[in-house]
Amino acid sequence: MTDNCQESKICQFYNAKSVFITGATGFMGKVLVEKLLRSTNVNKIYVLIRPKKGLEIKYHLQELMSSKLFENLKKTRPDVMARVEAVPGDIPSLALLSAKMISGH
Repeated sequence: MTDNCQESKICQFYNAKSVFITGATGFMGKVLVEKLLRSTNVNKIYVLIRPKKGLEIKYHLQELMSSKLFENLKKTRPDVMARVEAVPGDIPSLALLSAKMISGH
């Protein structure tokens, strides 16, 4: 966590909170996970990971966390890596489309 957490409203907002992220295996999702781990004192980050290719989600999580993006964080704050936990699941596009149709947006 950065030294200026007292001044950062974002850091204060995420302090000791749990966050659920979809799309964490994509580019922007990885960036978000890394930023939360590096810049906040988030308690836990749950990432929705779609089981695929016959592999358990723990392997997909390992693949996500082995991204070059996390290298500096692993060196400077290796303890925060344990805050990320995989949740198996999928949000089909059809379900999102249906929700939009129901809400009228």
